[in-house]
This record gives sequence, C-alpha cells and structure tokens, in this order.
Amino acid sequence: MPKKKVEKYLHTLRLSSVREAGESKLKALFLKTIDDFLTGDLSLDEFSAISNYLWWESGVVSGKEKSSKEFYSLLQMSGELSFYVRGRTKEVRKSALRVLELIFDYYGKCS
Repeated sequence: MPKKKVEKYLHTLRLSSVREAGESKLKALFLKTIDDFLTGDLSLDEFSAISNYLWWESGVVSGKEKSSKEFYSLLQMSGELSFYVRGRTKEVRKSALRVLELIFDYYGKCS
C-alpha cells in the first residue's frame, strides 16, 4: 500500500527510488507526507506506513551513517505511530501524543 503512494511522491521530486533520494530529498518527501497528513490527504495509518517504508528503504537499517540522527529517529517513530495509537497501555498511547508533538515541531521548524 505505501509503495504506490510513495511512487507518487517520488515522481513529484523526479526520483526513481527512495534510496536514490539522499537526505535532503528524503526530508522534502517526509515534509510533503506530513503536509498531506495534516490536510487529511493521508490517514494516520497511511502516514505511519509511508514513514516506515521511507525509513526502511532509505537504508538506515543497513547501518549507513547519517548526518541527521534526529530526522531518522523521527522518521522511525512516525513509522510506529499506528502502533502507539492502538497501544494497550496508557504509556504506549502517550507515546503517540509525544511523537505527534515531535512531528508538528519538526514540520513547523522546516516549513
């Protein structure tokens, strides 16, 4: 599901893959997904799935060194947002609120 939507974003940035994106383009893509999430063009589950896809496909898990650990941590947490929202404990659900706060802060800082 997220792959088709990601392909639309990649097309907008004139890229053929997430791995080709590089950090600055990946950040631009992530900001666009946040924007679409905030305007209702993406559901929470779609936003979370796309964030997870971007995190995995960007090669972070392969051990590549990245200059912006804060960004990649936020991308990873955003990918887990669906899990946090549906958490069985109050502490896990509170994580969703914290992640959303971090996403909004990042969006406000970068746009």
